Amino acid sequence: MKRFKTLGILLAGLLALSAAKPLNAADPKMIGIVTKILVAEDGKSAVATLKSKGQLVEVDIADKLTLDKFSSKKIQPGDEIRCVYQDKDGRKKSVSFKKTAGC
Repeated sequence: MKRFKTLGILLAGLLALSAAKPLNAADPKMIGIVTKILVAEDGKSAVATLKSKGQLVEVDIADKLTLDKFSSKKIQPGDEIRCVYQDKDGRKKSVSFKKTAGC
């Protein structure tokens, strides 16, 4: 029975990993300082402005985890961010948006 329990845990972990949104190695990455965060009135999206290499870059954010970090002030202007994004329709759409020190 112990083998089946261990196998079940292993399979559950593999399923969880396969359900996660994979990061594409071709997606552009940047590290920058948050200068401004504008959250939409409905709270379902936001635009964060990052200063990276002397340029201001706007990134669209729609994932709930990052939006929750904005509302709880875990991510705020002045924080250093590591961002992975995709270029869609001329806009940068965030795939991953995390503090470089962890958050």
